[in-house]
Order: sequence, then structure tokens, then C-alpha cells
Amino acid sequence: MDVVERLRRINSALTRCRVPATQWPVRFVQTPKMRFMEANFGGGASPDQLLNDAWSLIANIASLADHLRKWARVNGRDPRKVDETIRASRDLQVVIDLWNRDKHGGDPRNGGKSGLNPRLDGVERALQMRTQAKKGSSVMVQQGRDGRLHSYGDGTASIDTSGTVYGAQGKKLGDLQDIAAAAIKAWEALLVTYEVGRGISMN
Repeated sequence: MDVVERLRRINSALTRCRVPATQWPVRFVQTPKMRFMEANFGGGASPDQLLNDAWSLIANIASLADHLRKWARVNGRDPRKVDETIRASRDLQVVIDLWNRDKHGGDPRNGGKSGLNPRLDGVERALQMRTQAKKGSSVMVQQGRDGRLHSYGDGTASIDTSGTVYGAQGKKLGDLQDIAAAAIKAWEALLVTYEVGRGISMN
């Protein structure tokens, strides 16, 4: 089933763009004068490689729409729900607009589906720590002697390939990873409606 392949490709793009901090290696360095541990969050990736990873994530999320419409028609579901899902999610609209900008090399017509004329800037890879949306939530990261990073608390810590999404007049719309996560949740809700199941993992 083609839609399953597309879900796997989204998962693959996510895996490249968000790595749990606990899976990131720490290098032990010893000199005649000191010993220390170093975590290089760049991982040796060039700016072009980071851009390719970010745009691959965008393209795989956005292009799922056509495959879901086709799947719905073949499997007796209502394909109009795909467009209903897009209209109900600003973040999904933004991802689709970014994809169209990259495909066509210019501003989307009339600001795109979101009307915000979004663009992506400042793609890099860095440690991101996020607490939960509740009082007292916390997250901390420490380097361990085992050559790994260890996270503590109820928040999350990951090495993210991300950037900032801006709209018209330079207004900040948000972090690419946050926007992508919200767009994926919109697709996940539709997958449940279509009885495909929760085929996209954010872990």
C-alpha cells in the first residue's frame, strides 16, 4: 500500500531530524594537561546536508496529502476529509506552503494555503530541551562517564535539525520542528478517522 510507504518515509525523515539526546555520542578527550568530554551536535554535517534533511521532512509531510486522497478513493473513504484536515490546521498549511515554495522557487500565490507566505531560515542542528506544558515540569542534560548524554526530569531533550519559519513582513511563525510536529498530529487524526491507525511515530 503506497500510503504505508509514505508514512515510513516520514518516520525516516523524523529520525534524521530529531535524535534523542541519550542516543547522541559524547567524545572523551585527553591531553597532557586535561581530560574532558565533548558533544558535537553538528555531527560533522555540512549546511547543505542539514538543509536537505529539513526539506526532506517538509516534503514528506506535505506530499502525504495526494497519497491519502488516492488511498481514500481506492478504499471507500471520503477524500474530501484530506482537504478538510488541511483547512483546519494552520501548521499543516504552513508545511505545504513551504514545500510549494521549495518546488516552485518563489512565493506561493496569494500567500499560499495559510495566507502567511512562509519561508524557512537559519537551519542548524542543536540541543533542544522542552518541558511539558504544566507547572513544575523540568528537564536537565548531563554528560556521563559512559560516553553518553543523560536526561532527567519529565521533559524531553533531543538533537534537532530545525530552523525558524517566518511569515510576511518577517513575522516569526515558529520553530520548524514544532510546526512539523503539529502538522503530523493533524495527519494522525485523519489516519485514525480513515482507520489506518497511528502510523507516524514522533519518538
